[in-house]
Amino acid sequence: MSDSAPSPSPRDDESLPTDAEPIPPMVEDPAEAAATPPPGVQPPPGAPSGAAVPPPPPTMGQPQAGVRYDVASDVKNLALISTLGMLIVGFLSPLIVYVVTQDDPHKAFAKDHARAGLNFSITFFAASVVSGLLMLVIIGFLLLPLVFVWGLWVIIAGSIQAYNGEAPRYPLVPKILK
Repeated sequence: MSDSAPSPSPRDDESLPTDAEPIPPMVEDPAEAAATPPPGVQPPPGAPSGAAVPPPPPTMGQPQAGVRYDVASDVKNLALISTLGMLIVGFLSPLIVYVVTQDDPHKAFAKDHARAGLNFSITFFAASVVSGLLMLVIIGFLLLPLVFVWGLWVIIAGSIQAYNGEAPRYPLVPKILK
């Protein structure tokens, strides 16, 4: 057996730069790990010094595609009425829901679906008028049925999104009302 000294670890090596941040020690206690915030995160005022700041939840003012929101069933029903109602009464359904939910922050989900429905109604009306005018040069006869199939597709997709509690994202509809 030889009596050789242990080789120095990379941390003990003097060739490493001294301005490098030290590696934080491993935490054995999970409760202690949950109480300490990650580096660079400041605890909120009035919180214990070891409390981490949770990320903010998504708000309905900034709908995110594919995210399901936890909304009450009556708000989902309002969103569904604003969307499916376009099959029967056109733009009046989302307009009524938009006006009714405009000042209630608890019904922002239904308001966003109604706003998307109004954007769709404006776009659908413009596309129908353009297709009707293009009937003078024959291409409108092909374009008008495509506009109506697209409209039915958008209404069904929006209804499914409202029923599932997802933010509205209507395909091929510009955001006219924001």
